[in-house]
Amino acid sequence: MNLSRLFKKHPVFVAFLAGFIFILMAILLQLYFSFQTAPEKIKRNFETVLRDKEKQVSEKIKELKAAFENPSATDWIKTSLDFQKLSEEKGLAFFVYDNVSLIFWSTNTVPYPERWKNIKDPGFTGIQKLKNGWYEVKEISDSSKTYIGLILLKKGYPLENDFLVNRFQHSFHVPDGTGINYMKGNVSINALDGRALFRLQLPEVIELSTQEVFILFLLYFTGFILLIVSLYRIYRAHKHLFRLKLIFLLAFTADIAILRFMQYYFRIPRILYTSDLFGPRLFSSS
Repeated sequence: MNLSRLFKKHPVFVAFLAGFIFILMAILLQLYFSFQTAPEKIKRNFETVLRDKEKQVSEKIKELKAAFENPSATDWIKTSLDFQKLSEEKGLAFFVYDNVSLIFWSTNTVPYPERWKNIKDPGFTGIQKLKNGWYEVKEISDSSKTYIGLILLKKGYPLENDFLVNRFQHSFHVPDGTGINYMKGNVSINALDGRALFRLQLPEVIELSTQEVFILFLLYFTGFILLIVSLYRIYRAHKHLFRLKLIFLLAFTADIAILRFMQYYFRIPRILYTSDLFGPRLFSSS
């Protein structure tokens, strides 16, 4: 029996079952989203991404070092473009100093200081707060040159606007409102070698992202519409009980109004009513 034949034979059951499935999917997806915002999960995901970036930076620094050791065999145009792409797509920036002179840089977006604090300093955690954000620093030195790799963690502008936004590099999935601090915070982030780098300050109430809320809204909305369709089909199957079409419409409308009132009164689903989708910020302007 194909779906079209099943729908024609049991339209009420099919609409109700489809609505139930959509709502069940929304509930399960909501639980999954909530699990993703647990502090332990945030820590594990953040450190996994950070360690991948640390490995990549270490490998790229070795490539730069080999290129400067044999400059005649290096395609500097291709090398510069490759490193520039890493900066734009992954937030990885690279600099090379010859003694105190800067001789290579992969991006102009990082306000680098004249000289980095020596990474061998035992008080140095590997994190630098620059004028435009937070970075983890990787450094390798030889007899004359210093090779530096930066991992962008979070933008941190003194002033924000539509173009300058203080947010984490897009590879790091953290809740909105999360901050970085050396000492304060409920999630400790460690480097690949186990060193404590910094702490994440998670917001007291972790809200779902706009995209997650929108997905849940679509699932819940579709489910409720299908349940209303099944209710309408039930009314249609028993329309002989109503003498007038007006009474039929009034009864059906009354049931919809009761369902809507219960949904609003009990805030079903509550996750949507507590989000910005139903909040005043969506309709306000600065």
